[in-house]
Amino acid sequence: MSFRVAGGDPGKNQLMAWEWVAPVATATASIAVGVGGVFFTWLTGKQGREHAETVLGLQLSHERLLASEARNEQRLEKTYVDLLHLAERAGQCVQLVLPVVDVGQPQPPWPTREERSARAALAEQVTAELADHSQAQVDHGAE
Repeated sequence: MSFRVAGGDPGKNQLMAWEWVAPVATATASIAVGVGGVFFTWLTGKQGREHAETVLGLQLSHERLLASEARNEQRLEKTYVDLLHLAERAGQCVQLVLPVVDVGQPQPPWPTREERSARAALAEQVTAELADHSQAQVDHGAE
């Protein structure tokens, strides 16, 4: 197949010059590869940012859960100590009512009505917190 160049001598069979096809095809392919590279670089960066946000969100929620559990543990620790004091005080009162060995010991004061009601409320709070804590552990284990 031959092509004629416009404006050429009609008597001569002048073939079209193909020297420009290879550089233009190479340039076009290079541009396509460059655009593809820019696109996929952007896509990789976008996915990386989304992954980092997801990981950070999970990490922060885990830290919040740990902080909440630490606060609950501190409250339970304080409550347990208060209950131990209450049990010790009740033991002292019982020992005063039914002395085992020595009757002549000085008697410590009985707990006041306010102290007894505060301790009872504290015992109810501990029971509720223990139930919440065990439920939180069950919920956390289900995740």
